[in-house]
Amino acid sequence: YVYLDSMSFNLLNQTKTLSAAFWLWVLLGKKQSRIQMIALFLLLVAAVVLNMSPSSLTSSSSDNTDNNGVTTEYQFGLFCVASASMLSGLSAALTQRALSGTQSRHTMLYSAEMAVYGIVFLLGNLMVNSHIQ
Repeated sequence: YVYLDSMSFNLLNQTKTLSAAFWLWVLLGKKQSRIQMIALFLLLVAAVVLNMSPSSLTSSSSDNTDNNGVTTEYQFGLFCVASASMLSGLSAALTQRALSGTQSRHTMLYSAEMAVYGIVFLLGNLMVNSHIQ
């Protein structure tokens, strides 16, 4: 989010709802109602329209912009936030599948497992970064 203005980041971050609906449809076959589909479409349109012409983030140098005057940093920021949104939707769908499947799991146990995995990965990251420096 360093490369985006706050409005673009917050708007793209809201597309997690869209990606969660997509992944629930792909993984669990859950279909949306007509009203929900219209709302999701409007969310997508808003994200696209409001991020089409970031005139305040254009660069004056020609080596750092594309044909539309959009900086490569801005494009990179868009890509990162959109990727994080898709991964967030995927994780929400996988959590839904784990907690409501045929072999549903206890929510407290699932939360504890996620906390342990988070601690392990954070400690691993700390060890790797301490060896690099």
